[in-house]
Amino acid sequence: MADSNDAFMGRLSGRIGNLVVYQMYGKTVVRVRPGFRSKQTTPKLKASRDDFKTVVKVLSPLKHLLRFGFAAQAINRSA
Repeated sequence: MADSNDAFMGRLSGRIGNLVVYQMYGKTVVRVRPGFRSKQTTPKLKASRDDFKTVVKVLSPLKHLLRFGFAAQAINRSA
């Protein structure tokens, strides 16, 4: 993963081919897009994904409260 404080043409964000450019904590970050998976998902992994999807669906409306509650611990990090 490469990062910089500022790009030569200003702030960049978006996709360039298989590269993804975005801003995180005041820095420009460049990552490679993940490739496609050829293996089938196991039932155990699918169940785990479904459980996580449920947790995200429940907590999404409370996102602003969670950020407020963890703001002191999340300095230069994601709350």
